[in-house]
Amino acid sequence: MYSDATYHLANFNCTTFVIRVMEAAQLSIPKTIAQIGLGSGYSPGQLGWDLRNWQSNPNVNRATHQPGISYKACQ
Repeated sequence: MYSDATYHLANFNCTTFVIRVMEAAQLSIPKTIAQIGLGSGYSPGQLGWDLRNWQSNPNVNRATHQPGISYKACQ
């Protein structure tokens, strides 16, 4: 799927990859375009901010890991 994709700061970066994987899994997440250097594109920081404030599907668990708390592996 992405074997021929070439990294590009604005057009195909790590955040673009995550967004496309989520879309392939039919999961819709926020997609805010941010200023990156002299251009614009998807930004890891902006995606983190969007996800933090996102009102997602109630069936999606948004729990985060807290330091010092142990979690059991998925069964």
